[in-house]
Amino acid sequence: MNTQEENKAREVGDRLRQLRENKSKNQSDFAKVLGINQQAYSQIESGKRLPTTQQTLVIIETFEVTYEWLMGNTTKSGISTVEDSKGEYLPARNECAELRVRVEMQEGIIEAQKEEIAHLRKQADMFQQNFALLGKIVDNQQGK
Repeated sequence: MNTQEENKAREVGDRLRQLRENKSKNQSDFAKVLGINQQAYSQIESGKRLPTTQQTLVIIETFEVTYEWLMGNTTKSGISTVEDSKGEYLPARNECAELRVRVEMQEGIIEAQKEEIAHLRKQADMFQQNFALLGKIVDNQQGK
């Protein structure tokens, strides 16, 4: 990780520790929610690595925090709420839904790029075969 990534990882780890302590939970509890072991969670909380995109989405949904708060981009309360028609406050899910759409779009782009790479490899193989065939033809014509 470069310095900027290290700083971001530390910030996210600090936010997760704060969130976990506010919920009076231990690292194993949070690790279970993320589907990882306690050691892997400890690396995230200590700033040694960032959570994956999927883990980030789980954190946002499960603990009702905003992406901006989790990433340390705002000091505003992590709780994201909207007022419903009865005047009651409910957790906002728009941000998480938007993140899921962005992830799906990126996955689609990656899949398209993989298909393009496979196509280019086939073309390269075909050119290589044609080049070898042309070499044989030239050799035959020259009597080799």
